[in-house]
Amino acid sequence: MADQSDPVAGPPPRTQLSRLARARREDLGLSLRDVADRTIDAAGQRAFTHNWLARLEQAADNLLTPQEGVLRALAVALELPYAELTTAMAAQFYGVQWVYSEDRAVRTYVAQSDPVSPEQAAELRSVMEKYLPPEK
Repeated sequence: MADQSDPVAGPPPRTQLSRLARARREDLGLSLRDVADRTIDAAGQRAFTHNWLARLEQAADNLLTPQEGVLRALAVALELPYAELTTAMAAQFYGVQWVYSEDRAVRTYVAQSDPVSPEQAAELRSVMEKYLPPEK
């Protein structure tokens, strides 16, 4: 296996949604099948299978970006806010990271192949602070 810090190997894989889904499922004490069963609709159809969820949690290479309906079902099944899942999905599948101002009044997103370092996030915050309206 290639060393993750090796520049030839590229950046480490992004796994934000995968890690979130696994951690929350384990916190709830649910199996993969339990989570999939929580997505059964009135017609008896699942939004996704336990096999898909296993592939998501493993951050499988050939996993397609989850569609809105799947993410909404996953949010309900895992008892998580939909926005939290979409943020993690954007980070994992598109390399998008949110950076917030200190008071969280302003946010911006950064799209790049490598994660934003704490130093880079601090620089972005300082720029964002310049555009905040003055306090009254």
